[in-house]
Amino acid sequence: MNRIILQLVVCLIILLLLTAFCAAWLWYIRHRPAEWAARVDRVGRFDSWLLPASIAEKLRRFEKGKGFQMLVAVALTVCAAGFLFGLVMAIGALHRAGIL
Repeated sequence: MNRIILQLVVCLIILLLLTAFCAAWLWYIRHRPAEWAARVDRVGRFDSWLLPASIAEKLRRFEKGKGFQMLVAVALTVCAAGFLFGLVMAIGALHRAGIL
């Protein structure tokens, strides 16, 4: 049983870190759009080596627009929901084990 609890705790920590990362990323995109656009342009130069120019430009426009912000917001929602679900499952497992 201790191994299962350890696995639950590790999963919760990973989900919490992912949630925090997505929240910080969304905050950065929303509150510092000029810096985000400059970063996208800097990284976008490397996309042109791998992708055709038209696709690289569409990707750059997507990353600067609202669509990418929504994608990060969905990732944040999924991570937060996963963390909450895992927390509820961990509390239930600890309660059944008699630890709580």
